[in-house]
Amino acid sequence: MKLVSLDQIGSDAWDKTVDQLHNATLFHKSCWAEILHQGLGLKTHYLAAEQDGAITGLLPLAGIRRPLHKDLVSLPLATLCGCIAVDDESRRFLIEAAGTLAKKDGARLLELRHRNVSSVQSPHATFTKEIPSDAENLLWIPNKRRADVRKAMELGLSIHTNQDLQTFARWYDRATQQLGSPGLGVRPLLAIGRGLAEKDFCVHWVMHQGQPVMGVMTYYFQQTVIPYYAAAFAKARDLKAAPFVYAQIASQAVAQGYSTFDFGRSLADSGAFSFKKNFGFSPQHLSYERISPHSKPLPPQMTQPPAWLSQAWRYTPHALARAFIPAVRNMAV
Repeated sequence: MKLVSLDQIGSDAWDKTVDQLHNATLFHKSCWAEILHQGLGLKTHYLAAEQDGAITGLLPLAGIRRPLHKDLVSLPLATLCGCIAVDDESRRFLIEAAGTLAKKDGARLLELRHRNVSSVQSPHATFTKEIPSDAENLLWIPNKRRADVRKAMELGLSIHTNQDLQTFARWYDRATQQLGSPGLGVRPLLAIGRGLAEKDFCVHWVMHQGQPVMGVMTYYFQQTVIPYYAAAFAKARDLKAAPFVYAQIASQAVAQGYSTFDFGRSLADSGAFSFKKNFGFSPQHLSYERISPHSKPLPPQMTQPPAWLSQAWRYTPHALARAFIPAVRNMAV
């Protein structure tokens, strides 16, 4: 078995393998190497296992500098990524190669974001659900949220879709700070828009009286629709924009041939976690594979930031906050 890189096999061969391997996600696609480099300034290492001229496994990695150390992750910005392979031999081969690379690069932690039942449970959970073919009748949504969706319809909300990430990125940048979160900043979102194919994403805008009140950036991969980043302001809450937009995303996805709704990951006990549970989704706690390249104790996993930090971030002048986003963002991606 031989270790080869993305540069050696080419994007077409890499993405063809992604389409063929079980447990592949949108984040395994080769375009993320350039997205992470342009958007976050990260150095990437895209490893592949080759045997008898065939690609038998893939493991994309990116080195990310935290405030006091460096980690090697598969992949930043991803809910699930990690190692995918046709057999256990290829999987072990790639993980061993990643461990060697992490040790050589001086990384404190190798984090592989595939599901690993032997690992300690992560504070994050993911939420997925099959969408019924009659999703437009809303019966798949719990009663209270269904009433919210119908109220939003009575208030005249509608959906408009486009791929205007320039506008969405500015919205997201402002909205996340108002929530006390650093978010991603503008640059990474624009890099995602440049790197993904048109079929892989869109922005859903919730419109009220001709004006947007909320936006959701949504990914599409194979049979799955993945609402990933949301930007909303105070008015959206009273208009029930959030329940409305996710119900509409599901209905549109079914009409386009998608069958699974992936709500992304959220920290346990966060507001987003509660919203997704109340929308009828069951949390599936994640257990990423975390390896210490130097055989030292593993660092603690990220938890909810203290309330005082969120409050401080919320009231920081926007220009100053933007200057600190790259350093703060790298603590969480």
